[in-house]
Amino acid sequence: LRQVEDAENDVFSLCLGFSIMQALRCWISGAWQPYDARIPPDHIGQSEANALLATSMALCILTAASTKLSHIGEEAAHAGLKRCCRGVTNVCSVAVAWCLLFWGEWQLYAA
Repeated sequence: LRQVEDAENDVFSLCLGFSIMQALRCWISGAWQPYDARIPPDHIGQSEANALLATSMALCILTAASTKLSHIGEEAAHAGLKRCCRGVTNVCSVAVAWCLLFWGEWQLYAA
């Protein structure tokens, strides 16, 4: 049962983290950007790449804060609260990873 819950948490984190990253890239660039590496992003300059890096750093801070919250949530008696606290940390950290991955891609096309 624990392995199933971990798999659910991982898939949820990957999907939601990717969606958050896509929404942030749209917000920064003003248009939905392709996620296929064979398709270059449209109208991406160094300022957009820097904004995505800054957003990644803000998500890192949010990840650190949610980790602290997760440790507090582990002491809670309710299992759903524990899982929710761990989920927030996982989603934030995966969103950071996706943002940094696409920041690297934007750096290549901005140069």
